[in-house]
Amino acid sequence: VNQDLFVEQLLLCSMTGYEELLSYDWFNIILTWQHPEYGCISNASETNRFYRHTKRHSLSEQIMSNGCLSHKSGLAAGLSATYSRIFYNKKLADTRVSRLRNTMRSSESQFSRNRKFVKIK
Repeated sequence: VNQDLFVEQLLLCSMTGYEELLSYDWFNIILTWQHPEYGCISNASETNRFYRHTKRHSLSEQIMSNGCLSHKSGLAAGLSATYSRIFYNKKLADTRVSRLRNTMRSSESQFSRNRKFVKIK
């Protein structure tokens, strides 16, 4: 699969609500494509594992002075922001659920300590 197309599809699908397509593994793979000094993505990041000749070529791709690809780097930046938002929201939701569970446990233990038993004759 072409890296550009892969990142583009992940970004567009996740932005339109298909967040279940995003995974930590794919995010980590995309991070390995970054240039070590500039943080952008260049042609050097294309590996044989992901490369396949296709008839599709990005018309908006430009090589910047440092060898970075403008379109692919922009897509990766957008995808990083999407991953950050989704992972942050998931972490926030997990924290809220955890706090709610702790509050419920605390309330249950207070209720059981304050409960008095009445003998029925």
